[in-house]
Amino acid sequence: MEILTRKIIFTANLIIHMSAASKTVLDVKQPEVIAAEPGQSAAITCSFVYDSPSYTAKWTRGCDNSLPLTDPNHSNGRIKTTHRGSSSTESESPCCERYFILTIANVTENDSGTYCCHIQTAHGQDGVGLGTKLEITQKVYIADGGHKVLYNVMESFCLIILSALLVF
Repeated sequence: MEILTRKIIFTANLIIHMSAASKTVLDVKQPEVIAAEPGQSAAITCSFVYDSPSYTAKWTRGCDNSLPLTDPNHSNGRIKTTHRGSSSTESESPCCERYFILTIANVTENDSGTYCCHIQTAHGQDGVGLGTKLEITQKVYIADGGHKVLYNVMESFCLIILSALLVF
């Protein structure tokens, strides 16, 4: 009886180990950086290929498994998510490319940071994007020959560096 029990336990452990090892990772793509000005809306899209409309998805701030951003305690009504899918017309491509979009309305400096897309399919595939850095940029007005010219902060920094180099 003892030998039979050990075989059953060994077989059960082998099946569990094999199913964990055969779990495939879903390739989730996100842009590296998105920029927005204070008060604007920022939309971050992640995409993945999956042949069924049945999956769960969430966005987190940071790439750990923290609470989803759509949690009512964290969103203040400014954050919404949207799911979109399209059929592929190329025969060598898998069925469908899916999109999961995070939109943050009325962004502020406090919204700066990295946002990650987490996907889990009904077939046991998991995927996490590498993260999208949301940069909040300010516009700067610089007097240029009696005219006010609107520059982005990064453009202004580059102009200052360029001016300094031309002086030397």
